[in-house]
Amino acid sequence: GEDNVFPHHECEIAQSVGAGVGEFARIWMHARHLLVDGQKMAKSKGTFFTIKDLIERGFQGYEIRYSLISNHYRQPMNFTLEGLEGEAKAVSRLRVLREKLETVADEDFGRDQELLESLDSTRQAFDACIDDDLNLSGALGVLHERTRLLGRELPRGVAAGDALEFLRHCDEILGVLFVEEVVAEDTLSGEQQSWIDQREAARENREWDLADSLRDQLKEAGILVEDGPDGPTWTRIR
Repeated sequence: GEDNVFPHHECEIAQSVGAGVGEFARIWMHARHLLVDGQKMAKSKGTFFTIKDLIERGFQGYEIRYSLISNHYRQPMNFTLEGLEGEAKAVSRLRVLREKLETVADEDFGRDQELLESLDSTRQAFDACIDDDLNLSGALGVLHERTRLLGRELPRGVAAGDALEFLRHCDEILGVLFVEEVVAEDTLSGEQQSWIDQREAARENREWDLADSLRDQLKEAGILVEDGPDGPTWTRIR
């Protein structure tokens, strides 16, 4: 991060060069600070999440990665769960298109030369953004514009294969389109099970406000709890 520029990394360069190692690194990239809900990360304020926390809330690793790379590293990033949910929908649209293209790529349709040239132009625009100080947000904008066009008139056969090759080229850098989705196990984390147990105890004690609060807490974590004659049941909603 940016707080390592001085004195840590400057000192490391001086030590390495002084010890005869030579150039320590050709490129140094320092990201700006990551905020959560507009504040510095702090467990005491509830503004601290680990990757494990987010996965337990039902998010996929590629959704988290997409969210993090959508912000330029030279700009501070304000992370929110609402923002992550929106970015999860954005990357989902890209992956749905990829799946559609894979479905029709084996059909008996030839190459579309006009599409091929257009894809090459888009590839160059995508690469230009990457070469421009790792402008990933700009590259994602180029990608989304192209996929909107592909979605309106889905190419088939060889043309679909060409479109998939374009997506693979982009994903060599992005790493979010062709990674497999992790199917959540039909189990709860220890913390989530504890919330369900606490809620059931609150209902037995007729502490309705506490029970409602715990139900909302579970829903925010991606767990929908429904009460029935045989006790509560739960399902994952994301």
